[in-house]
Amino acid sequence: KKVRLELGKSINFIVALEDVAAYGSLCALASHPHNSIKSDFLNSVHFSPILDTVPTFRKLLGHFVKAEFKECIALLKEMRDELALDMHLNTILPLMEEKIWDNCTLHYLLPYSKIKMADTSEALGLSGAYVEECVIRLIRSKKINLKIDKSSGTFVLSNASSKQAAYKTVMETSGNARREMRAALLRASCSEHGLIVTGTSKYEADSEDNQNNAGKILDLDDLKVDRQGFSIGGMPC
Repeated sequence: KKVRLELGKSINFIVALEDVAAYGSLCALASHPHNSIKSDFLNSVHFSPILDTVPTFRKLLGHFVKAEFKECIALLKEMRDELALDMHLNTILPLMEEKIWDNCTLHYLLPYSKIKMADTSEALGLSGAYVEECVIRLIRSKKINLKIDKSSGTFVLSNASSKQAAYKTVMETSGNARREMRAALLRASCSEHGLIVTGTSKYEADSEDNQNNAGKILDLDDLKVDRQGFSIGGMPC
């Protein structure tokens, strides 16, 4: 059953706040991305005070958020014996560690398109063989699209993410081009009707040049385009 964190000390006769900090931190490290850990745990108005009861876990989460994965893993290894004494963690601690190592490996690899296995092993403070095991689990669970090139000793990430980025760029560019075309057509229509179109960011409506112009001055905010055509201040063009 879910219990809201804002209940605070009112439930400390059921579970100690230190245990909430421990269990919550370990679950976060095993399954959450770094931005979620920062917003939902470290900076949470409800969970952050709970972390203050066990500063070691705040430090642990801080290492992960800062991408200090080697320090994060090393600190958790130091805490292993103490955590193993917990009656609830004792049996699942090896699985929790595996999930946390995998999550650290995942977030370390994601920014790269290609990286040497040896560099990854050094950055995480894990053996090369174990890092490879982590990567294989991540591939099988479809958390990362990556190839292991043993001949060159590198991890090569798929270009799926770059394709998505390229698609996004194309859509943004086409959207900008469409808006610019509509604006150009609108300006052409205004010019045809003897109107002067000014942008408030570049020109002032009361400038001397505009005052000397015989046409009507319109702010761009008055210009609208819809499927029926152009309109200026409600007047169709």
